[in-house]
Amino acid sequence: MREKNNTIDYEQENRFAITSMRFSVVRKVLYTFLHHKKGFTLLELMVVTGILAIAITGLLASFMNAYLLNQANNSKAIAVNDGQYVLEKLKNLSYENITSYTDSNFSNLNNETIYVTVSEASNVKTVIANVTWTERQQQRRFNITTRFAW
Repeated sequence: MREKNNTIDYEQENRFAITSMRFSVVRKVLYTFLHHKKGFTLLELMVVTGILAIAITGLLASFMNAYLLNQANNSKAIAVNDGQYVLEKLKNLSYENITSYTDSNFSNLNNETIYVTVSEASNVKTVIANVTWTERQQQRRFNITTRFAW
């Protein structure tokens, strides 16, 4: 029974010795890397600069895209408000006086025009307010529809 314990102790000592040798090698490498190095090489600086340039370019592109989306949504919100304003004006008219027309007196957006089309079927008028404007050299459009009953 004693031999068995000695064998186990011997195996544990070998494992400990191998593990401590590994740690000593790692310690030597880390010590050499950290204490004997005086600065960065030109190649290391160029690689880091390239990585930072790519990361900053990606972030800048994301910010620009978010800014353009914010502008587009702001323009769309203005168009919705102007279209609702026109429909509210029509709501105050009598049923017979609701007719199609075009209004270009709005100046909230570039080249903004609102034209209203009215169609009637069985004492119900369907009114569509079409808001058009120019944004970043492109024609944008938004439609609002409502119905008036007799």
